[in-house]
Parts: sequence; C-alpha cells; structure tokens
Amino acid sequence: MCTFDKVYHAVLELPIIDSHEHICEEEKVGSDPDILKTYLQHYITVDVISSGLSWAEYAMVVDPAVPVLDRWKLIDKHWENARLTGYGQALDLAVQKIYGEDRIDANTIGVLADKFRKANQPGHYAHVLRDLCNIEVSLNDMINDMKQTDSPLFKFVARVDPLVEPKNRQDFENLSHQAGVRLHTLDDYEETCERILDQTITNGQIGLKCGLAYRRPLYFEKVTRARAEKAFNRLLNAEDCAGADVRAFQDYVMHRVCAMAEKRRMFMQVHTGILEGNSNHIPNSDPMQLNNLIREYTGLRFDLFHIGYPYHDQLGALVKMFPNAYADLAWANIISPPVSRRVLSDWLETMPANKIIGFGGDYCFVDGVYGHQLIARRNVSAMLARKIEEGLIDFSKALSLARMILHDNAKAVYGL
Repeated sequence: MCTFDKVYHAVLELPIIDSHEHICEEEKVGSDPDILKTYLQHYITVDVISSGLSWAEYAMVVDPAVPVLDRWKLIDKHWENARLTGYGQALDLAVQKIYGEDRIDANTIGVLADKFRKANQPGHYAHVLRDLCNIEVSLNDMINDMKQTDSPLFKFVARVDPLVEPKNRQDFENLSHQAGVRLHTLDDYEETCERILDQTITNGQIGLKCGLAYRRPLYFEKVTRARAEKAFNRLLNAEDCAGADVRAFQDYVMHRVCAMAEKRRMFMQVHTGILEGNSNHIPNSDPMQLNNLIREYTGLRFDLFHIGYPYHDQLGALVKMFPNAYADLAWANIISPPVSRRVLSDWLETMPANKIIGFGGDYCFVDGVYGHQLIARRNVSAMLARKIEEGLIDFSKALSLARMILHDNAKAVYGL
C-alpha cells in the first residue's frame, strides 16, 4: 500500500466538524424535489455559465415543468466542460455514493432524477451528513429566511450584516422591533446592537458571520463618533440610504460590533476571497483589508473563510502573525482542489498547525456536502502523505495533524 493510500484509508475514518453550510430546513425540500433545480442552485452554475450556457437556457434547465431529458440537452456540453472542476467533481462523487451512478450525464440523468426524488425525504439529511460524511456537526449560516431548528446535525451562526448595513427606514424599524429599543440616537442604535448580540447567544447561535464583501470592501476605517452620529441621523431620516454617508456609519458600527462580540468572547467568520456568481468585484474581499480589525480586537476570534482565494498568501500572513486569526478552507476545496492542496502544504510549514480549519461544505443541499468532504479528505491525505515521504513527519504525526485539521481545531475555535 502506497503512502497516500495508507493515510487516506485512515483519514476516511475521522469525524469532521463542518465550519460552514447554508442548508435549509429539511421540510423545505418539498414533496417533489428536482435534481437539476437543486444541484444548480449555485457553484456548478458559475462554471456552466462561464462555459457559455445563457441565462435564458439556465432558466429552462431549472424548470421542473420541462422534461428532465429535454433540459439536459441544453446543458450537456457545458456540464461536460465543467465536469473536472471542483464543483463538477463534487457532484459526480455525490451521485456515485448516494445513488449508485457513475456520473451525471445524458445516460444517467433520467434515472438520477427518479432516485433523487425518492431519496429526498425526511431522514436524507442525517443519512448523508452523519452516515456517509461522518460529520459530527455543521455550522449553519443564518442568512435570509433560514430558520434555526433543534436538529442535532447543526449549530447556527448569526449574520452580522443586518446590523452593519441597514439600507432603509424599514431595516431600522425591523432592528428596533427585534431589540425592543426605540431608535432616536446613535446611543439607541448601539444598545440595539448589544441586545441583538445577547439574543443570538440566548437563542443558541454560537458565533457571527460577516458576508459584507459581496457589497463593499472589507476595510473598516476607525471613524470618529461625531462623523458616525451625523451619518446615523441622515440615515435614520432617509427613506433610501443611498444619498447618506453610508460607509462612515457602516465602518463605525463594525468596530462597535467587534468590540461587543469581543466582550462576549465570540468568534466571527468572515467571507474573504472569491465571490459566488459570475459578475462580482473580487478586490472587495482581499483579507489583508481586515488587518486593523484583527489587530485591534485581540479577544475576538476571526475565522477567515475560503483561504482568501486568490489572496491565500495574504490570508496566510495574517494567520501566521495574529493569535486570534484562523485559516478556514470552507468552500476552497471545490473552488480549486489543487490550489487547496498546495495551500495546505504551504500553511503546514508556515503557521502553527492549530490555526487551520480544513472543511466547510458551504452548500445549500446535502448531496454536495458529501462530494466536497471527500475531496477535502483527499487533499488533506495527499498533503500529509507527501510530508511523510519528504521525511518531515511520520505516519502517527500525520494522523494527529489530520484530526486537528478536520475536527479538533474547529472544535476549539468554536467552543464546541
């Protein structure tokens, strides 16, 4: 047995703590789930659109009213173009294990559609996440209309975004109602933020998530209170916040929320690097822009997502330097499997081993999580096998490191 096979065989048996998902309540899957509509919610969509599928064709492909074989004809060549990307690999691996088909193509899509429909019933989540993936717990991002459930499969993380970027009067009113504070002054707004953070803890949400890079740069200036107060007064009295000093208010609130979260010994997950979709502004998400926050709020654990790809060297430098910064491979193993392997190899010899969190599926559906965790296990195994062959570590140390990367580090950072 070669070194990789020996390591991989052992790594397959390890439990995982999954740092990041977007999985809806199981009852929302529906009575007649559709495989293409589900699988094309995100990720592989980016690659087939990049390959040349038009948005009009995409709308037909995800329409369950159209026969599945007719829909497949529209996407067939684009799916084939994307098959070897991490997104394509994850889905082929999923259908192999979950539905017993070698791959998704014209010959299997009809059978897969039927198997998918029959399998996606209550109990499918536990079967995939626990039985097949051996995931101890997944951290689920409370975005949009996500509901917190009492499922033992998940812990929940609250979005900080609504506190930092209220967009109109209605947003302010919603926050006021949630906190039970009437908003007249900036002091009132800070009390609102305090109360909402306390509510997240009381409700069992174990940390915070920042996804602001989708809409603005990650650099948050240390704005004076006087400037922030002026901006707040304009925002509170505007129907639409576009004309007010939005950035100054957001920057001030982000610093205040970091201070509040630090006082409560919380952690904050931050989206850095590539942005999902086909037309986003990637420079917004360079993790180096977080330097001032990480340096100032030393009691707040910053969990930096997605290896910062393509800014992974910058992210690595932050994590090497700051005790309260951690490098997270959520999503990264399928963004680019080879880059993730290389980054893991570099990071193991650059930063302390307890700073690396090796897996977050970042999917809206559980089938994708299966394929993703398998790629992550392969990446960790390949990296550690090479370190053994280079003489840096032995097999026992490799297994200890694998458990840290896939389980123990996340458990420590999240206080599980």
